[in-house]
Amino acid sequence: MEGTSTSVSSNDLPITINEFAVDRIQAAFEAQEQNSLIYSGRFNEQNLYHVTRMVATSPNCLLSHVRRIFLSIDCKNRLAVIGAFVDLFLVLKGRGKMLFERLLKLAVSVLGSRLMSTLERTFLSDDIQRVMRLPLGHSVLVNGRAGTIFHIQH
Repeated sequence: MEGTSTSVSSNDLPITINEFAVDRIQAAFEAQEQNSLIYSGRFNEQNLYHVTRMVATSPNCLLSHVRRIFLSIDCKNRLAVIGAFVDLFLVLKGRGKMLFERLLKLAVSVLGSRLMSTLERTFLSDDIQRVMRLPLGHSVLVNGRAGTIFHIQH
């Protein structure tokens, strides 16, 4: 057998990876290596998923929050935009009002002017009770956290 080589074709491999799984893996690497605020690849939705997970694991990373908002806007996902703003609100604890205003103005194309005005009043008033009445299904810092309201108020 010395000197013989065996080649393995892709048809011989027992495991096949579908295209969607490959795209998710690629998006995960891109999310980890991203150096800019605005993502310019072709995996926006998959990248949004990974950046959202990054916010959940490192909630104090402002850069991840802003990237998530930009990606949510780019994906035109209204509920994801609201969830991203809720999470940013929880982390900033009343600070960063100018950042909120700027980001909300960028999100008007997805939110619409009426909802944007409502969100602006809600977030800039620092009223946690009003924030908790928003759709929270896409917030990764509210869901599953007992005592979030207590923690923020004190």
